[in-house]
Amino acid sequence: MQIDKKDMQVKRIWTFAVSNGKRENNCYFLNADVIDDNIMLALFHSKFNHRFEIWKITRTGNSFKVKEAVTTDGDLISNSSQVQGFTYNVAHKCYYIAFNDYLFKINAKGNLANYYHFNAKREVEGVASYKSKIYIAMNKRAEVFDSNMAKQPQEQALKK
Repeated sequence: MQIDKKDMQVKRIWTFAVSNGKRENNCYFLNADVIDDNIMLALFHSKFNHRFEIWKITRTGNSFKVKEAVTTDGDLISNSSQVQGFTYNVAHKCYYIAFNDYLFKINAKGNLANYYHFNAKREVEGVASYKSKIYIAMNKRAEVFDSNMAKQPQEQALKK
């Protein structure tokens, strides 16, 4: 969906199918990160293959080119939690995937680079990045933390 910056009205809506094989195996993305006006990264969890697939979607005019960018080796988390945040950090060339109170850092090749656990009895409700910083929105008491915040006993910012 494209929104007009002048009046915030829907300008265009596009639909397209993404599949890694047969059409009945289409990917349905629940999380995506818009990189710029023409590039979007979308996250898909393949239950069958037990992995996350990150797809690069490039727009040229009204047409789209879709390519699988990277896959993880495994489900990352074993309790069937829904993804609550996904972002790509351009400065560090890595992806972040959040579940409940866990944040996983995935390198450009799809390997787990690190993970962080927040012992705050709160869930992550969104993840974003800008330049070298990561921003995490937490629930219950709506707060946004960034990766350069000083460590607090409950929140431990993003440093492991």
